[in-house]
Amino acid sequence: MVVGDANVPVDLAPVPPKPLEEIFPVLGRWKQKRLQDRNIRDFNQWLQDSRAYVEERGIPVHLIAAQETFHRLLGELSSRGWKWDYGPGGRGHEIRAEKPNMTIRFSAETPVDVATLVLATAIKDDEQQGG
Repeated sequence: MVVGDANVPVDLAPVPPKPLEEIFPVLGRWKQKRLQDRNIRDFNQWLQDSRAYVEERGIPVHLIAAQETFHRLLGELSSRGWKWDYGPGGRGHEIRAEKPNMTIRFSAETPVDVATLVLATAIKDDEQQGG
């Protein structure tokens, strides 16, 4: 292309407006806080549902004896044929569990919470797979 060429296309479309969050930063922070609160609420509901699901299968989840409960939940996971690894992660504590056909990886604020989430997901997968 040569400078000054008369065949250069020119875009005459109007410039898109700035998002309101850029014009009013307070609005952006409010929307971000609202989204974060919703994510926390959804996560807490999912955690409660997972606890209830595990307890319905006869595996008690006691939050008082956290270390014992944590080891018992991971023992249940192992007895179902899942290999697992525990360590620090996204929300504080992370567990990665594997079987030949699936990998589960979650993080949560407490070891019991993350073990509950992983075990509930593992049980659901086992039930879907017929095992």
